[in-house]
Amino acid sequence: MTAHDQNCGSGLPDCRAVLYIAGDAPNSRIALQNIKMIQENISQWNLKVAIVDVVATPEVALEKGIYLTPALEIEAHGMESLVYGNLSDKEKILALFGEKHDDVQDAAVL
Repeated sequence: MTAHDQNCGSGLPDCRAVLYIAGDAPNSRIALQNIKMIQENISQWNLKVAIVDVVATPEVALEKGIYLTPALEIEAHGMESLVYGNLSDKEKILALFGEKHDDVQDAAVL
C-alpha cells in the first residue's frame, strides 16, 4: 500500500494526519479501524489522513524518524503531535484535535 488520502467531513482545511502502519499486522489493522472511527467523531473537520505502509515504503517513515508502528502524526490548530500505538485511547486522540466526546464508541478492542 502506498500513501493515500481519505477525506472526512467538511470544514477546517488545516487538519491533517499521517497514519504509519506495518502491512496487515494486528495493531495496524486496529489502528486503521480506530482512525476511521475518529474521523466519524470529528466529521465537522476536513480531516485528511494519509496512510503509509512502512513495509511497502519504509523510506517515507525513515525520513520522518518513525521507527515504531502504528504511529499517528497529527497537524491540527498549528500544532504537531505524534502518537504511537493502535489508537485505542480514542478520547485522548480526539483531544489532540480539540474534541471532547464522552460518548465515544468503542470500535476496535483486543
